[in-house]
Formats: sequence, C-alpha cells, structure tokens
Amino acid sequence: MASLTLFYSVAGAMIIHGLVQIAANGSRSLFLRSHIQTRLIINYLIGAAVALSIFIFITAVPNGAVIFLILGSFPMIIKFSARFKNLNITNRKTSVFAGFTMTTLQLLAGVSGPVLDAFYQNSKLSRLEIVANKALTQTLSHLFKVFYYFIFVGTDNIVPIWFIIIAMMVAILATRFGTNVLNTWNDISFRQYTNHLISVISLICLTQGIYLLINQLQTSPAT
Repeated sequence: MASLTLFYSVAGAMIIHGLVQIAANGSRSLFLRSHIQTRLIINYLIGAAVALSIFIFITAVPNGAVIFLILGSFPMIIKFSARFKNLNITNRKTSVFAGFTMTTLQLLAGVSGPVLDAFYQNSKLSRLEIVANKALTQTLSHLFKVFYYFIFVGTDNIVPIWFIIIAMMVAILATRFGTNVLNTWNDISFRQYTNHLISVISLICLTQGIYLLINQLQTSPAT
C-alpha cells in the first residue's frame, strides 16, 4: 500500500490495493470456508458498517503519518498492556469493536493487518479458523474501502483494468500456494510465527510513521 502512494493519488492507491486484496483474501476465505465462524463475521460486519457510515458522513481524508503510528502502536499496546490481555475476537463486543476499528484503519490507511492479528492472539481458534475468518473480515473491509473511495472520494489516477485483473489473478494463485503451506504447520508454530511477525510489522509501521511525521514537520511552513 505504501509503495502505491508513491505513484498514485491516495484514492487511486486505495482502490488498486483494495481490489487486489479482495481477490487474495476473498479466495483465501473461499478455500477455507468450512472454518468460517458465522457469528463472528456478523458481529464484525456490524462494527464495520458503523465505521463506513461515519466516513460517508464526514468524508475524511487520511493523514499517513498518524495512521502508520496507530498501526504500529496499537498491536504493541495490546501485546504488553494487561488491560488488553483478554481481548478475544470471538467475544461479541470485541468482534464488533474489531469491525469498527479495522474498517476505520482500512479507510484511513488502506491496511489493518497488524492490528487485526492482535485481536486473534488470545482466541481459542485453530490456525485454519484464524486465517479463514481474518480473510473474510479483511475482504469485507477492503470492499468497504473500494466502495468509499470510488463512490465518495473519486479518482482519475488509476492503472488500466487489465493490469488490475492480472494482479488479482496473481494474488489468487499466491493465496492458493500459501494455503497449502498453512496446512503443513501446527497451531503452536503458527501462533509463534504470527506473534513475531506482528512485532516486526509494528516496528516497521512505527518507523514509517515517525519518518513521515518528521518530513511533514520539516516541510510545513513556519508560522
């Protein structure tokens, strides 16, 4: 997502990234559809719909520095704060909150993966259930993102449709390969890997956020 913003407007990058991620996550949830938790998805969708409604009303424009700082800090807060130790995506209130938070981050930053992972760390779901439900909830959030930026923000800066179709097909093939690899893991190894990955991505997001914030402060006109 960050690399797309170097070449396209925010809206254009959001739409391109969203379409590719819909293909990737949508196909992943289809491959693992037998592991979908319907109640979790419904609760998530409620929170996501509330977030989308708010954005449609205010038509917010994202600030990259602030959002990267949120993306990087939120998983760390959940990981190290005792207050969030029992945060569990299978809890009704938590899944609604997750839907609201993830969709808000998707509409502001275009990504929310590191934060979403944190909601699953304390659940009792298996690795296949985690991946399946993450994939479907991410698909919903990306659908909302594409809808919001295409209809309510708009863009005239986007790549040809044939390029997007090829990118979506490649994403589906890569997802199929990744699903096969997932079947070779056990739940313990998966959680350990995910925990380390969350920490690494969070640090990258924090670094990017600090870098963007410094650039904004340096380029802002003196008062």
